[in-house]
Amino acid sequence: MTVPAVQVLAPRDDADLDAVRAVMRDFVTWHRSRHVADRQLVEAYFDDAAFGREVAQVHLKYAPPDGGLLLALLDGAPVGCVALRRLDEKTCEMKRMFVRPPSQQRGVGLALARTIIAVAVDAGYRTMVLDTSVRQREAIALYRRLGFTDVPAYYDVPEALAKWLVFMSLELRPAGPPGRAPSADELFRVEGGRGAGSCGPSRGEDRPCDGDDQPAEDQWNE
Repeated sequence: MTVPAVQVLAPRDDADLDAVRAVMRDFVTWHRSRHVADRQLVEAYFDDAAFGREVAQVHLKYAPPDGGLLLALLDGAPVGCVALRRLDEKTCEMKRMFVRPPSQQRGVGLALARTIIAVAVDAGYRTMVLDTSVRQREAIALYRRLGFTDVPAYYDVPEALAKWLVFMSLELRPAGPPGRAPSADELFRVEGGRGAGSCGPSRGEDRPCDGDDQPAEDQWNE
């Protein structure tokens, strides 16, 4: 059986940026339809006006060198995305990771997560944080597999929303001397699990990812 080719790359042109925007919009639509019981919390988390501005200016909000934006292709078709933004000199936040449902459980989420972590290391960050819903058991399992651990909320959030969210943090490792690619162990510490390396770009180049690692945890984080 032929394994689908997963490719993670930084957007190269307006078409790639539009593909990222479409995936981000699909993320919100999917979230609302999947978590009907949590609709009030979903609406509280997503402000339509703010999200619209973010999507329109995604190329600015997550621009290098402080940020990062990645698009995932499966057999050449756009199926997922993830972003990175600066919180302070040493800390960044993973944002907007989502894989369209038909392409989940095919290794795309893992490829995106590994690659954005490598981008963060390359940018000089020492810590990556994220938040995700308590409903996202698959996503939480993926992040823990990569070495993320639970932490207190790292921004002000209403109590009801705070109970609905899980906050996580990962200690990153320096990439080492210039000109040498970081090893899997150097990218970050993974306690009690397998390290994960990069399968994509740190400076805009694209590189196919291995397709043999296809976990069930291809979901999203916010």
